[in-house]
Amino acid sequence: TGETDITLNRQINYLLTLNKVTRELNATSNLNDLANILHEECLAISGATCGAITLFAPEHAGKTPQQEIIRVGDARQDTLTSTATNNIRLIAECDAEEIPHTGIQSALKVPITHQDMAYGSIELHGATARQFDELVLETLKNTGIQAALATGKLLKISQQQKRLESLSLRNEINATLHEIAQNFQSDHNLSQATGAICKSILRI
Repeated sequence: TGETDITLNRQINYLLTLNKVTRELNATSNLNDLANILHEECLAISGATCGAITLFAPEHAGKTPQQEIIRVGDARQDTLTSTATNNIRLIAECDAEEIPHTGIQSALKVPITHQDMAYGSIELHGATARQFDELVLETLKNTGIQAALATGKLLKISQQQKRLESLSLRNEINATLHEIAQNFQSDHNLSQATGAICKSILRI
């Protein structure tokens, strides 16, 4: 039927979009770019009026409570963002207490999570009632998983870089301490040894 064809076409389009988003997320080199790409693509996928992407500080990923490190978009803080991070919420028709802000009639929230590690959330608002259906929600859930994988990869790379920098600094300090010890053991007089030690420390 015509309705079945429309649904099938939507599913195909969402799968193609998901593949595109996944490639873009995996190609990013920092969390700010990732959040911006995710924000733009989620608005395009859902047709939302507005929305926001929230990412948590690396040390708070997967923990409760979480601390925001990046927030992209203009969705305002409301009852959606105050709920548990791993909850999925689809509000087809907002009542008076659930309306995030003026002009909004529907909303949804999807976690950016993978294997019980919560990295952030996707929040979207619609100007009409029932703007988001189950197909949109399912696509955004999968998008959230891909975003979590990409975020986890970036955090792991960042942690590795910090470990390498720490190791490099430690090696430099050890080399300087060795040089200082050598100066004390040499035949230099006290003034020369002190000068050599000061130069060694300044190089750290």
